[in-house]
Amino acid sequence: MSSSVPAIRTRGLTKIYGSGEAAVTAVSDVSIDIAAGQFTSVMGPSGSGKSTFLHCVAGLDSITSGTVEIAGEDISAMSDSQLSRFRRDRIGFMFQAFNLLPTMTARQNIVLPTKMARSQVDDKWFERLIATLGLSDRLEHRPYELSGGQQQRVAVARALLTRPAVLIADEPTGNLDSSSSAEVLQLLRNAVDELGQAVLMVTHDPDAAGVGDRILSMADGHIVSDEHPSAHQGRRVAQ
Repeated sequence: MSSSVPAIRTRGLTKIYGSGEAAVTAVSDVSIDIAAGQFTSVMGPSGSGKSTFLHCVAGLDSITSGTVEIAGEDISAMSDSQLSRFRRDRIGFMFQAFNLLPTMTARQNIVLPTKMARSQVDDKWFERLIATLGLSDRLEHRPYELSGGQQQRVAVARALLTRPAVLIADEPTGNLDSSSSAEVLQLLRNAVDELGQAVLMVTHDPDAAGVGDRILSMADGHIVSDEHPSAHQGRRVAQ
């Protein structure tokens, strides 16, 4: 999927914690465009600002100055209630924990965001997601009846159901073994290649980052490198 409007655009994005002598600049004057329909990885050592950058872009943390736009909408100018609705409708989240409700079936977990928003499920999109993620025969199972990989797929389907402008993945392989990590990365890769999704992933793992189309490296709150792996490298999922 291509679009003339970036999935993410920041201008002068700055986040400072504290004040006076105790002030810490976590993200400093970051201006960048991240295209729709691409897999972008963000790397950096602990304290580099990568997680703060992700949280600011996702609207989970306020910014000190600058702007953040998601699909052309300036989220930095939104009220709390506007931002809450925007996150629900336009930003998908994938974290280390699946956060599936144990009493609900896979189907019920997937459609929960639309139920909470009192909106209609797009049945055709739902069926496409389920087919792409290989969940057709698991929809009536509860989480404890699913393997870890299947629970991951349910979490991804839930994140994508609202057709978000961007899927935010915060260290999604951080607590997983190599086999499970590869499966998560393949799910994200498929979301980009087969569903046209924009993915922004923070990771400390160079191999995981290499699955992306673009790798941003951060240090001391700045983006210090911006690399575009070859098509072969960018689609490699190590087993």
